[in-house]
Amino acid sequence: MQLKEHFNWIAWALAVAYQSGSHLKKVGLPKLNSKSWNEGFEWKGIFVKVLPYEDAFFVLNELTGLKYCQTELLELA
Repeated sequence: MQLKEHFNWIAWALAVAYQSGSHLKKVGLPKLNSKSWNEGFEWKGIFVKVLPYEDAFFVLNELTGLKYCQTELLELA
């Protein structure tokens, strides 16, 4: 549960930094007009890549699958 909260916080912080664009250099993120956002980059040990909205369905399905795998592993342990 704590890991999920950390992930939510990181996703929120990246979204705010990306939307505002003013604090990117402070936190060590590339400029908005660089190709790094589309090609992907590593920030604080996390791979970040902005995907088109059309791909959101597939990403959400993968996250749901990971949630079920985690539940199965916790039941086995």
